[in-house]
Amino acid sequence: MDTLQVVSLLVAAVLFFWAVGAYNRIVEMRNAIGRAYQQVHAHLERRHALVGEVVTALRPVLHNEHGTLDAVLAASAQTQSAAAAVRPRPGVAEPVAQLALAEQVLAGSLARLRALIDLNREPAAEVAVAVGPMVEELASIDDKMVFARQLFNAAVQGYNEAVHQFPTRMLAPLFRFAPAGQL
Repeated sequence: MDTLQVVSLLVAAVLFFWAVGAYNRIVEMRNAIGRAYQQVHAHLERRHALVGEVVTALRPVLHNEHGTLDAVLAASAQTQSAAAAVRPRPGVAEPVAQLALAEQVLAGSLARLRALIDLNREPAAEVAVAVGPMVEELASIDDKMVFARQLFNAAVQGYNEAVHQFPTRMLAPLFRFAPAGQL
């Protein structure tokens, strides 16, 4: 073996081990997105259950507002459906974008529901007492969701930066690493 062959083998070995290391790094970052999404998903499930309880408690009192209550339930169901679509592959941008849109619709519906509760607090004092703690828990879940979303988005940003950096950028198409979407 002459010197040129030895140098070529060394360069090939260095490139191979660099590619394996870069691949493992990106896979670990993609897995971090999945771990961060699990926190988001847990809060989404708890909020969905709580929204159902609040709407059930309010139906007997708010006779004229069934449209608003149905809209809240529909928005919550849409969010749950979008969350279920994201769960198997939280690093795929399109389902995450659909979840973000569903979250915006639900936030608007919940804001209308909170305004409705505040408007009808006096005539329905007995229900307000029962619903009050649930509404406070919804607000607490929303606060926790902000933090969980920040963790998810930070994981996505780190992954996206790694995918777009040179020389890893050359490996991304080879291993089908696509940019992930943020919530």
